[in-house]
Amino acid sequence: MESYSFTDKGLREINEDSIGYKSIGERSLYIVADGLGGHDRGEVASKIAVETFMDYFENEYNAETFIDDCMQATQKRLKDEQEKLGEGSQMRTTVVCLLVDGGRFKYANVGDSRIYAVQKSLFTKKLSRLSRDHSVLQVLLDTGEITEAEMRFHPDRNRLLRALGSDMPEKFYNESEWNKIDNIVGFYLCSDGAWEGVSDEDILNAFVTKKSATEIGALIKEQVTKHLEETGDNNSGIIVKL
Repeated sequence: MESYSFTDKGLREINEDSIGYKSIGERSLYIVADGLGGHDRGEVASKIAVETFMDYFENEYNAETFIDDCMQATQKRLKDEQEKLGEGSQMRTTVVCLLVDGGRFKYANVGDSRIYAVQKSLFTKKLSRLSRDHSVLQVLLDTGEITEAEMRFHPDRNRLLRALGSDMPEKFYNESEWNKIDNIVGFYLCSDGAWEGVSDEDILNAFVTKKSATEIGALIKEQVTKHLEETGDNNSGIIVKL
Protein backbone atom coordinates (compact mmCIF):
# COMPACT_ATOMS: atom_id res chain seq x y z
CA MET A 1 0.00 0.00 0.00
CA GLU A 2 1.40 3.40 -1.03
CA SER A 3 0.12 6.95 -0.77
CA TYR A 4 0.57 10.41 -2.23
CA SER A 5 -0.76 13.69 -0.92
CA PHE A 6 -1.09 17.31 -1.94
CA THR A 7 -2.36 20.47 -0.26
CA ASP A 8 -2.53 23.93 -1.79
CA LYS A 9 -4.04 27.28 -0.87
CA GLY A 10 -5.55 27.74 -4.33
CA LEU A 11 -6.49 31.39 -4.86
CA ARG A 12 -7.08 32.06 -1.15
CA GLU A 13 -4.75 34.05 1.12
CA ILE A 14 -4.06 31.13 3.44
CA ASN A 15 -4.49 27.36 3.36
CA GLU A 16 -7.03 26.27 5.97
CA ASP A 17 -6.75 22.59 5.00
CA SER A 18 -4.68 20.08 6.96
CA ILE A 19 -3.79 16.50 6.08
CA GLY A 20 -2.18 13.60 7.90
CA TYR A 21 -1.28 9.96 7.39
CA LYS A 22 0.64 7.36 9.33
CA SER A 23 1.20 3.60 9.35
CA ILE A 24 2.01 1.48 12.37
CA GLY A 25 2.39 -2.23 11.68
CA GLU A 26 -0.68 -3.45 9.76
CA ARG A 27 -2.78 -0.37 10.47
CA SER A 28 -2.84 2.97 8.67
CA LEU A 29 -4.70 6.24 9.12
CA TYR A 30 -5.36 8.90 6.49
CA ILE A 31 -7.17 12.16 7.26
CA VAL A 32 -8.13 15.38 5.46
CA ALA A 33 -9.60 18.35 7.36
CA ASP A 34 -10.90 21.58 5.83
CA GLY A 35 -10.97 24.48 8.28
CA LEU A 36 -13.80 27.01 8.18
CA GLY A 37 -14.10 30.53 9.44
CA GLY A 38 -11.66 32.54 7.36
CA HIS A 39 -10.09 35.04 9.78
CA ASP A 40 -11.59 33.02 12.65
CA ARG A 41 -8.64 30.58 12.57
CA GLY A 42 -10.01 27.81 10.39
CA GLU A 43 -6.45 26.68 9.76
CA VAL A 44 -6.04 26.11 13.50
CA ALA A 45 -9.27 24.09 13.66
CA SER A 46 -8.18 21.73 10.89
CA LYS A 47 -4.75 21.32 12.47
CA ILE A 48 -6.35 20.47 15.84
CA ALA A 49 -8.46 17.79 14.14
CA VAL A 50 -5.51 16.14 12.40
CA GLU A 51 -3.30 16.30 15.50
CA THR A 52 -6.06 14.77 17.65
CA PHE A 53 -6.62 11.85 15.27
CA MET A 54 -2.89 11.23 15.01
CA ASP A 55 -2.44 11.37 18.77
CA TYR A 56 -5.13 8.75 19.35
CA PHE A 57 -3.79 6.60 16.52
CA GLU A 58 -0.29 6.57 17.97
CA ASN A 59 -1.03 6.48 21.69
CA GLU A 60 -4.62 5.45 22.49
CA TYR A 61 -5.68 3.21 19.63
CA ASN A 62 -8.74 1.02 20.05
CA ALA A 63 -9.99 -0.30 16.71
CA GLU A 64 -13.63 -0.46 17.72
CA THR A 65 -13.91 2.97 19.37
CA PHE A 66 -11.22 4.87 17.46
CA ILE A 67 -13.52 6.99 15.28
CA ASP A 68 -15.79 8.04 18.12
CA ASP A 69 -12.84 8.68 20.45
CA CYS A 70 -11.26 11.02 17.88
CA MET A 71 -14.44 12.81 16.84
CA GLN A 72 -15.53 13.49 20.41
CA ALA A 73 -12.05 14.57 21.50
CA THR A 74 -11.71 16.91 18.52
CA GLN A 75 -15.11 18.43 19.20
CA LYS A 76 -14.16 19.07 22.83
CA ARG A 77 -10.80 20.59 21.94
CA LEU A 78 -12.39 22.92 19.41
CA LYS A 79 -15.06 24.02 21.88
CA ASP A 80 -12.37 24.63 24.50
CA GLU A 81 -10.39 26.70 22.00
CA GLN A 82 -13.47 28.71 21.07
CA GLU A 83 -14.02 29.50 24.74
CA LYS A 84 -10.46 30.79 25.04
CA LEU A 85 -10.93 33.00 21.99
CA GLY A 86 -14.09 34.52 23.40
CA GLU A 87 -17.69 34.95 22.41
CA GLY A 88 -18.37 34.79 18.70
CA SER A 89 -15.56 32.41 17.75
CA GLN A 90 -16.68 30.19 14.88
CA MET A 91 -13.54 28.15 14.22
CA ARG A 92 -14.74 24.87 12.74
CA THR A 93 -13.53 22.13 10.44
CA THR A 94 -14.70 19.27 8.28
CA VAL A 95 -13.04 15.87 8.55
CA VAL A 96 -12.84 12.77 6.42
CA CYS A 97 -10.71 9.81 7.48
CA LEU A 98 -9.82 6.31 6.36
CA LEU A 99 -8.71 3.65 8.82
CA VAL A 100 -7.10 0.46 7.50
CA ASP A 101 -6.45 -2.37 9.94
CA GLY A 102 -5.13 -5.58 8.44
CA GLY A 103 -7.45 -6.73 5.65
CA ARG A 104 -10.31 -4.42 6.57
CA PHE A 105 -11.13 -0.72 6.42
CA LYS A 106 -13.64 1.82 7.66
CA TYR A 107 -14.18 5.50 7.04
CA ALA A 108 -15.94 8.46 8.62
CA ASN A 109 -16.77 12.05 7.77
CA VAL A 110 -18.42 15.23 8.97
CA GLY A 111 -19.02 18.14 6.60
CA ASP A 112 -18.28 17.96 2.87
CA SER A 113 -14.78 16.51 2.73
CA ARG A 114 -15.06 13.22 0.88
CA ILE A 115 -13.68 9.75 0.36
CA TYR A 116 -13.97 7.86 -2.92
CA ALA A 117 -13.05 4.23 -3.58
CA VAL A 118 -12.01 2.56 -6.81
CA GLN A 119 -13.19 -1.04 -6.88
CA LYS A 120 -12.35 -3.82 -9.30
CA SER A 121 -14.62 -6.43 -10.79
CA LEU A 122 -13.72 -9.17 -13.27
CA PHE A 123 -13.18 -6.89 -16.27
CA THR A 124 -13.62 -3.29 -15.10
CA LYS A 125 -12.94 -0.77 -12.38
CA LYS A 126 -15.55 1.59 -10.98
CA LEU A 127 -15.51 4.69 -8.79
CA SER A 128 -17.85 5.10 -5.83
CA ARG A 129 -18.31 8.04 -3.47
CA LEU A 130 -18.35 6.37 -0.06
CA SER A 131 -19.05 9.39 2.15
CA ARG A 132 -22.25 11.41 2.34
CA ASP A 133 -21.91 15.18 2.71
CA HIS A 134 -23.52 17.18 5.49
CA SER A 135 -24.55 20.00 3.17
CA VAL A 136 -27.48 21.75 1.54
CA LEU A 137 -26.38 20.33 -1.80
CA GLN A 138 -26.50 16.76 -0.48
CA VAL A 139 -30.14 17.38 0.50
CA LEU A 140 -30.87 18.73 -2.99
CA LEU A 141 -29.17 15.70 -4.51
CA ASP A 142 -31.13 13.30 -2.30
CA THR A 143 -34.42 14.90 -3.35
CA GLY A 144 -33.52 14.78 -7.02
CA GLU A 145 -33.34 18.56 -7.51
CA ILE A 146 -29.73 18.48 -8.75
CA THR A 147 -27.30 15.88 -10.10
CA GLU A 148 -23.96 14.80 -8.67
CA ALA A 149 -22.18 16.72 -11.44
CA GLU A 150 -24.16 19.89 -10.70
CA MET A 151 -22.87 19.92 -7.11
CA ARG A 152 -19.39 20.86 -8.24
CA PHE A 153 -19.99 24.50 -9.23
CA HIS A 154 -23.36 25.16 -7.60
CA PRO A 155 -23.63 28.62 -5.95
CA ASP A 156 -24.69 27.00 -2.64
CA ARG A 157 -21.83 24.50 -2.52
CA ASN A 158 -20.31 26.09 0.63
CA ARG A 159 -23.46 25.80 2.76
CA LEU A 160 -22.70 23.10 5.33
CA LEU A 161 -25.14 21.59 7.80
CA ARG A 162 -22.51 20.13 10.13
CA ALA A 163 -18.86 20.68 11.00
CA LEU A 164 -16.68 19.94 13.99
CA GLY A 165 -16.80 22.91 16.34
CA SER A 166 -20.50 23.57 15.70
CA ASP A 167 -23.30 22.80 18.14
CA MET A 168 -24.49 19.37 17.02
CA PRO A 169 -26.23 16.20 18.26
CA GLU A 170 -24.19 13.59 20.11
CA LYS A 171 -23.71 11.40 17.02
CA PHE A 172 -22.86 14.12 14.53
CA TYR A 173 -20.71 12.21 12.05
CA ASN A 174 -21.10 9.41 9.51
CA GLU A 175 -19.17 6.21 10.22
CA SER A 176 -19.08 3.05 8.13
CA GLU A 177 -18.93 -0.53 9.29
CA TRP A 178 -15.73 -2.50 8.81
CA ASN A 179 -15.37 -3.63 5.18
CA LYS A 180 -13.10 -6.13 3.49
CA ILE A 181 -10.41 -4.48 1.43
CA ASP A 182 -10.09 -7.36 -1.07
CA ASN A 183 -11.69 -5.73 -4.14
CA ILE A 184 -10.38 -2.20 -3.55
CA VAL A 185 -7.84 -0.73 -5.94
CA GLY A 186 -7.44 2.54 -4.10
CA PHE A 187 -8.98 5.49 -2.26
CA TYR A 188 -9.13 9.24 -2.78
CA LEU A 189 -9.73 11.47 0.26
CA CYS A 190 -10.22 15.16 -0.43
CA SER A 191 -11.43 18.54 0.74
CA ASP A 192 -14.22 20.17 -1.25
CA GLY A 193 -11.73 22.19 -3.27
CA ALA A 194 -10.23 18.92 -4.52
CA TRP A 195 -13.51 17.31 -5.62
CA GLU A 196 -15.20 20.38 -7.09
CA GLY A 197 -12.43 20.76 -9.65
CA VAL A 198 -12.22 17.16 -10.85
CA SER A 199 -14.91 14.92 -12.31
CA ASP A 200 -15.65 11.33 -11.31
CA GLU A 201 -14.45 10.31 -14.76
CA ASP A 202 -11.13 12.09 -14.21
CA ILE A 203 -10.58 10.39 -10.86
CA LEU A 204 -11.36 6.95 -12.28
CA ASN A 205 -9.21 7.59 -15.35
CA ALA A 206 -6.23 8.44 -13.14
CA PHE A 207 -6.52 5.13 -11.29
CA VAL A 208 -7.02 3.19 -14.54
CA THR A 209 -4.21 4.74 -16.58
CA LYS A 210 -1.55 5.34 -13.94
CA LYS A 211 0.23 2.74 -11.80
CA SER A 212 1.72 4.49 -8.78
CA ALA A 213 0.04 6.67 -6.16
CA THR A 214 2.37 9.52 -7.15
CA GLU A 215 1.36 9.31 -10.82
CA ILE A 216 -2.35 9.05 -9.93
CA GLY A 217 -2.11 12.00 -7.56
CA ALA A 218 -0.21 14.16 -10.04
CA LEU A 219 -2.88 13.61 -12.70
CA ILE A 220 -5.74 14.38 -10.30
CA LYS A 221 -3.94 17.49 -9.02
CA GLU A 222 -3.44 18.63 -12.61
CA GLN A 223 -7.20 18.46 -13.20
CA VAL A 224 -7.94 20.31 -9.94
CA THR A 225 -5.51 23.09 -10.91
CA LYS A 226 -7.19 23.52 -14.30
CA HIS A 227 -10.40 24.57 -12.57
CA LEU A 228 -8.92 26.89 -9.93
CA GLU A 229 -10.45 29.96 -11.57
CA GLU A 230 -13.88 28.39 -11.04
CA THR A 231 -13.35 27.03 -7.52
CA GLY A 232 -10.60 29.28 -6.12
CA ASP A 233 -10.55 27.17 -2.98
CA ASN A 234 -7.89 25.49 -0.88
CA ASN A 235 -7.52 21.97 -2.24
CA SER A 236 -6.06 18.91 -0.54
CA GLY A 237 -6.11 15.23 -1.33
CA ILE A 238 -4.64 11.89 -0.34
CA ILE A 239 -4.39 9.05 -2.82
CA VAL A 240 -4.06 5.56 -1.37
CA LYS A 241 -3.03 2.84 -3.84
CA LEU A 242 -3.31 -0.81 -2.89
